Amino acid sequence: MSASQKKLGAIEGVELVRGMPTTRTAKTGDVPVLSVAALRNGDAPRRFVGRAEMITVGAALVNDVLLAVEGGTVGECFVVHEDLAEFVPSQQAATLRVLSTEEVEPWYLGAWLSSAEGQQRLGVIARGSTIQRIAFGDLEGLDVRIPQLTEQRRIGGRYRAFNESIRAHRAVAAELEELQRVEFALAFSGEEMQQESGPTLNQAALRRLKARATSFSDERLPDGPPKEEGKR
Repeated sequence: MSASQKKLGAIEGVELVRGMPTTRTAKTGDVPVLSVAALRNGDAPRRFVGRAEMITVGAALVNDVLLAVEGGTVGECFVVHEDLAEFVPSQQAATLRVLSTEEVEPWYLGAWLSSAEGQQRLGVIARGSTIQRIAFGDLEGLDVRIPQLTEQRRIGGRYRAFNESIRAHRAVAAELEELQRVEFALAFSGEEMQQESGPTLNQAALRRLKARATSFSDERLPDGPPKEEGKR
């Protein structure tokens, strides 16, 4: 496919935003602060921020492209989707906010950053032997492959479909792990077992978990990008 190359900082309509500094977070607060790894794993938040601290670093928006720029997951990418509750990106993440899609689509940008080519280029600009970091200046100078918008939408649609399927599989895996815990706690239940495992578990809870786990449908990915609302 024909494509041009452009510096990330020079792409029309893309804004780079720093994450919330750790020094401005606390163990409690109004809004959770999350890293790319925490978002990927569905981890419970450990740090929070008050709304008064969100003047310079606001909450993430749907279709923001988050890039890990510090720590062991440097280079990992996450595109914010509609199902997420409000959160603020952590210091370990840079937000690539696509304000206009005239030149680049957010889900395409996420796909390219996650590709072998994108990861290789990010690896070149990562610095540090113990804790790796990507400086904002180096990130702005990153060469990005920019194909035609029609091709971007096709690639971005496939990337989004794969991400949705992966999230669904992770959700059912979590349900199955809980189902296993409950079923075997019940299988070996007794006064002593119930004291060790905490609150008493009942058959109704087990049935609900089984219903949720078995209702998961392993649907095939669509042949192309998701259809727009109102179109067939």
